[in-house]
Amino acid sequence: MRRTCSSNWALARLTLAAALAGALTAGRGDALAQGDRDVHADPKQDLRPLPERLEQPALPAPRLIDRATAELRQGYAITGSSHRGEPLLVAELPLGPLAAIGGGIEDRLLAGVDADDATLQRDPVMWFRVGVEAGAWLRHQPALTLAFERSMSDRPERAAEVRVTATDRWVSGRAGALQATTGLGLWELTGPAQRLSQRALSARLRPFAGLAWTPPAYPNTSILLEGSFGPSVLAGRPRLDWRLGWGARYRVYSWTSIDLVVRNRQDAGLGGSTVMVRLSLDAV
Repeated sequence: MRRTCSSNWALARLTLAAALAGALTAGRGDALAQGDRDVHADPKQDLRPLPERLEQPALPAPRLIDRATAELRQGYAITGSSHRGEPLLVAELPLGPLAAIGGGIEDRLLAGVDADDATLQRDPVMWFRVGVEAGAWLRHQPALTLAFERSMSDRPERAAEVRVTATDRWVSGRAGALQATTGLGLWELTGPAQRLSQRALSARLRPFAGLAWTPPAYPNTSILLEGSFGPSVLAGRPRLDWRLGWGARYRVYSWTSIDLVVRNRQDAGLGGSTVMVRLSLDAV
């Protein structure tokens, strides 16, 4: 009788131990499976060493191709080169929330005997901007700036511009981020023997516009499009000719991006287009 009781008690203990072991093993497996499902179910949990994951579509830097937007929230610096080896270096420093000053070397002024042998001049430029942020005065008011820019070259061909710029932006989960910039500039352009101010006011006023679109599927990439006018002095005669710029911007980090842009200009054809690679550094 004692042997039977002892045997039954031993068998009961073995059965209980096996049940506990099975329960613990099953619980651990469920926890591991649940953790594995959580990691794979959440696309934001990416274990790859990415530089930065942006939750919202990244808005582009405060400059399109040649034109700055009306936003004064951050400073920036841009350096790069064209396919001809012509360098570009510009920078802007904010002076509080309502003003900014900038300068550098740009290649917007075109000079020559005619359109065939004209070359883009790399001139030092300086500018000053004042403005207000979006919504400062009215609910749907865009960002606004008033700017004065002039070339600092000692050559006889010099350009200056006073312009008003407006920039607005929208962010949508389906359409991505869109930044639209429009403006109007009043030019003064000096040649060896003539000045643009000697003509009618309509010959000195020129509009400009630009778009930067960030698709939702590619939150670090922006498509750039810009239409504007630029200064030209051909055979000593100053004029304003149209410029069309387009390209793409890839944001590597929240403070730096790489641009690949193309600029087409009047009377140049496709063969006279300028291809540029630029590196932008933005203050955050």
